[in-house]
Amino acid sequence: MISVAPLGIQQDEFVGRYPAWSPDGQTIVFYRRQTADGPGDIYVSQPDGSHERRITDHPANDAVPKFSRDGECIAFVSERDGNEDVFVMDADGGHVTNVTQHEATDGDPSWTPDGKLLFSSNRSGAYEIYIMNREGGDLRRVTTDDRRDALPAMSPDGDWIAFQRTVSRRNAEVWITNVDGGTERRLTDSPFWDGWPRWSPNGNEVLFSSNRTGSQQLYSLELGQMRLKRLTAATPGLVRAHWSPSGDRIVANVLGESRARIVVLPVAAARVASFEPVAVRNRANGIHVEQEILARYVGPYGTES
Repeated sequence: MISVAPLGIQQDEFVGRYPAWSPDGQTIVFYRRQTADGPGDIYVSQPDGSHERRITDHPANDAVPKFSRDGECIAFVSERDGNEDVFVMDADGGHVTNVTQHEATDGDPSWTPDGKLLFSSNRSGAYEIYIMNREGGDLRRVTTDDRRDALPAMSPDGDWIAFQRTVSRRNAEVWITNVDGGTERRLTDSPFWDGWPRWSPNGNEVLFSSNRTGSQQLYSLELGQMRLKRLTAATPGLVRAHWSPSGDRIVANVLGESRARIVVLPVAAARVASFEPVAVRNRANGIHVEQEILARYVGPYGTES
């Protein structure tokens, strides 16, 4: 299992949501509300919670921050123009620009390796995944399903987009699509909530959160062998996880408490908890392939687990 280490000088002093790494792994950007039911702003800190700094200060809500791959910009969601739009600012909080400028709800921004922006929007009626350049031009819709598609993340090679597709109020699955949207593959197939997908730095695994054991825990799907690993068990409510650029840590939110807190998980200590069958559905050709996964696996230290 992965052990969970609180992120912050003191656990009860470091609260926040939507944590994400800087590309050099030296900074975590996150969102925090000023009051329990009020708007929030964007902060940065070192991974141990020290040197915290607030970089937005606006009466509207600023949330869901993501560093660009070059570390020069941060994309985030804000209501400062009347509804939820995607904004881009310098990494120090300067030069804030609304890059979607649409009356629909735009959110879930993330960056591609070549500096474009992915986001979700209901401007077509249903929530779909879109891609555009960092100035808001060259807008293109990627997914066209009538279910809710959200939380896009581009693979390190720029070929695939992982995203969460909501099937019902209690069920969501992890899918991937190629960049033009022509080929979609379903990576998880369960009656539970599988979501918040993020790629490993080498592109070989997709990290996601699932409540298939009763509480939200972290899982990793190895795409080459389609092997599913459960990574955590002790701490309930783990969501919004991101691999560090070096791949040796995961930052995540712990929900279900009085205030959301941020934790860092040391991946080097990971032990495989279990394997489960994975269903892969290729939407392009209608093939549905069930792959039975071995019940045992050689763990990171060369021992079976």
